[in-house]
Amino acid sequence: MVGCADGMATPALSGAEAAVPPTPTVKLTTTAAEPVTAIPPAYPAYPGPAADTPLTAYPGPPTATPLSTPTRRIVPTPFQPPPDPYESNGDSFQPHISADGRIIAFLSAGFLNNDKNSAVSVFVRDQISQTTTLVNVGFGNASPQISVNGAALSANGRTIAYYSFEGDLVPGDEMDCASENDPMMSCEDLFIYDRETGLTERIPLGRGQGLGGDYTLALSADGRYVAYGFTIYDRETGQTETIPTMDDQPPDGYTFAPQFAANGDVAFVSRADNLVPGDEGGFFDVFVWERQTGQLNRISAGNADSGMSSTGEGYWGELAISSDGRYLAYASTASNLTPDPLAECDSYLGYTRICYNIYLHDRETGQTRLITLHSDGDNVNPSLSADGRFLAFSSRATNLTSDALSCAFPTCNQIFRHDTQTSQTTLISRAPGGAPGNHESYRPAISADGRFIAYTSNSDNLVPDDTNNASDIFLYDRESGQTERVSLTDIGPIPDPLPDVDAAALLPRLAFRTVSGESLRQLHLPPYGFRSDDYCQRGPFQWLNNEYLLLFPVTGFDYWYANPAGVQTTQPAVVNLNGGAWAVASPPADGCDLPVWSAALGRLIEAGDGEVRLRDLAGAVTAVYPGSYPLDLAPSGRRLLANMTWIDLDSGETYTFVPKSEKGRIRFPRPAWAADERRFFSCCFEYGDVTTGEHWRRSEIPGFFVGGMDAPRDYLGSASYWVADDSQLLIRPEAITFMGNNNRSVVPLIDPAAQTFEDVTKRLNLPDSVVNCVPNVAPDGRHFWLSCGQHLENDYLFHYPTSYLISLPSFDVITTTGAIDFRGWSANSGFVAYAQLDDEQAHTGTTWLMNMDGRRWQIDDEAARHTHWNPTKPIAAFRFEEAQRVLFVHAVTQTRREIRFDAPIAGLVWQPDGMGAAVWDVACTEQGRCNGRIYLLPNPLNPDSEPIPLTPPLPDVHTVRWSPDGTRLAFVSGTDLYTVEIK
Repeated sequence: MVGCADGMATPALSGAEAAVPPTPTVKLTTTAAEPVTAIPPAYPAYPGPAADTPLTAYPGPPTATPLSTPTRRIVPTPFQPPPDPYESNGDSFQPHISADGRIIAFLSAGFLNNDKNSAVSVFVRDQISQTTTLVNVGFGNASPQISVNGAALSANGRTIAYYSFEGDLVPGDEMDCASENDPMMSCEDLFIYDRETGLTERIPLGRGQGLGGDYTLALSADGRYVAYGFTIYDRETGQTETIPTMDDQPPDGYTFAPQFAANGDVAFVSRADNLVPGDEGGFFDVFVWERQTGQLNRISAGNADSGMSSTGEGYWGELAISSDGRYLAYASTASNLTPDPLAECDSYLGYTRICYNIYLHDRETGQTRLITLHSDGDNVNPSLSADGRFLAFSSRATNLTSDALSCAFPTCNQIFRHDTQTSQTTLISRAPGGAPGNHESYRPAISADGRFIAYTSNSDNLVPDDTNNASDIFLYDRESGQTERVSLTDIGPIPDPLPDVDAAALLPRLAFRTVSGESLRQLHLPPYGFRSDDYCQRGPFQWLNNEYLLLFPVTGFDYWYANPAGVQTTQPAVVNLNGGAWAVASPPADGCDLPVWSAALGRLIEAGDGEVRLRDLAGAVTAVYPGSYPLDLAPSGRRLLANMTWIDLDSGETYTFVPKSEKGRIRFPRPAWAADERRFFSCCFEYGDVTTGEHWRRSEIPGFFVGGMDAPRDYLGSASYWVADDSQLLIRPEAITFMGNNNRSVVPLIDPAAQTFEDVTKRLNLPDSVVNCVPNVAPDGRHFWLSCGQHLENDYLFHYPTSYLISLPSFDVITTTGAIDFRGWSANSGFVAYAQLDDEQAHTGTTWLMNMDGRRWQIDDEAARHTHWNPTKPIAAFRFEEAQRVLFVHAVTQTRREIRFDAPIAGLVWQPDGMGAAVWDVACTEQGRCNGRIYLLPNPLNPDSEPIPLTPPLPDVHTVRWSPDGTRLAFVSGTDLYTVEIK
């Protein structure tokens, strides 16, 4: 049960500083999280280093001892056959393997599981359950939009770390690297994902430009510590350590590629010369930092008895350290690490150089050993087993084994395993018949006992049926000698090109079934579901009346990739809640050319074959007019623009405008209709008058023009509004700017009949530094609120320090000072809401209401993020950064009520009559599954009215819409449409 505070009636408006006192809150309890199945640790927890524990020599097993079977534990769950695997349709690379070989983490640009675009993402493959999991999933289960950089896996297989610029991986991740050129920029941060809890942790790094190519990082065996650059972060304490230097300054050279030993030591590579004495020349060197003692040692300095130091071209990019920290493997072109003769390799710059070779250093004896002796090709990417016996690496050499290898680029690079006890080197990247891989193989990662080796390869002969023409992740088992592919998905193949859905076969599936009680019903629609929420500004569905819905099922994609936010094709269909569906005439190739609904006439309007057809809800044609897509319906529902034809749907009168130039089809995108619905205007810039026959379309109006266009693909024009008794127009720009002839930002108040304008910024005497002004027009067209940004000499302010409330046609002005975020008009145009910010970046401040006389009062001591005005009453619902509370305020009586929830509120929508509202939350379980539950607030300001749960938790709830009479809600979850009846 929830409790609600009494609504308190405060005195009427009492001046600018009349603040409303806080009220008690209510608590809403969400469903409990699903139980978590613990993943047993696959690697011993890090006990902390012991300074007095000496390194022990690895004796190696007796030669007669057979290879032991590693522990590959299965979580005790009821048996379920693994899903059929399918190959990825994009490149996969950079594998990391857990100590027991069960878990493989890797990066991929393919569409695996719920990753719906080509951004590089982090995936985890469980070799026991044969499932692939997307790691960098957004808050609310959103598909990632920005590629990750780098990844690391803890030895116990539980923790994954990666870099990302994504701004919605965790709640509260701010766009903290915003700039004038990119106001929505998020900093690159470090993220840690816990497979056991399903939670993602953010470590803010504040990097606006990223690492410049160094995306190496490492996790300790138990996942407690993460190393990046020259920093180590302790997830338990939140403290950081930095690599010590001789001068107590940061390393003066490139420092990267950290690796943890199980005892806490950290190995890394650096070009810095201020780490240890005697290191000069800026060469790449390998170091080990003994964190317990603070001792820092250079490893790549030759054998202890020779005094040699590294003077070569340097280090390749990866190193490996054994679990006890005794052995280190690395690649180098240095010529003086051992006395062994070294082969030369061709340089990509046209000269010869010493080949990259793999070296193994023993910290106990101080000896460095050349592993790739006499190699005639580059050897890189070392990876060590826990005891240091087995070493995997990639090589272009042809003489490491007796296998016939060809060095014709790029088909030479192969994966090898070297046994440091027997000095035997084995080719790993083999086809089933024993032939080497037929393309590049690289980046091996070896399990703790050396049994399993994961690696990347472009070869298509390593496993049968490798047909995706992409790099994949493979896993070699030295006990069985078998190789399998692990970069697989269990969601089914994604053909290229994607097939279209047969519209005729689709119709019988458009039927609702009851799924919960008598009120909740579901329409299940695989494989693509419904069109995304914002595409073409129509969404996936709309109510026609209280029994019929117009649906937009996705039937195919214009692009080859499966991206629900991309260019979709759809088959509009009318569905009766009680059964029956019929298809609307298929639209042209432009997916935004869609039918429209006239509630006033009770008719669905479609176009095709040069005519416009009106259909009743049974699908019967009731009227036909000339015209074509696009269709735009006037507010009354009785006038229509069908491309260049205006139609009076009551009288049948039509008028067709004749373009005066051949500039392609004129769309009148998002026209503003005058009150008589015989005149219309659209940005940018087009005007038509049916009465006079006047029509013009211009790229500019003398004195100002569109100064910049960075519009998205589905841009339909900026919103236009008739103001001042339909004699003038204001445009609310979207993705464009307006500039005067002197390149000064302008806000045009347009007289379309005279084709002239007045610049609002000039009338207000705003300085030339003011830019990006946005007029927010009141519903009655008699007022507008103007907010602007400002360019300063070395900075850009998102908010000019004054905002303006302007009345028309008198142009009376009321000013409000401070950084103001406008939060909307009441339905009667009598009140505005806004947030006054103390800190623009943090979005902290206060929330205010103001009436048209300029009287204002504070509503809350936190800046509202979202405001939802009631459609019939001057009541506002405010949502905040702390998104678990909603504040309702009556602007006239100042009655207020706050409701708190246990989960963040994702959205709110008022009933059509304004009596109640629906809200839905986003509640995430410990496994990372995010669900939404919808609640009804029957009368939010009534203290006795409690929120009523309408649905069980469902994933990815969006596009919640009321039926016209407010008795039903429809919404989308996943690929399904639901309706719920309000009893």
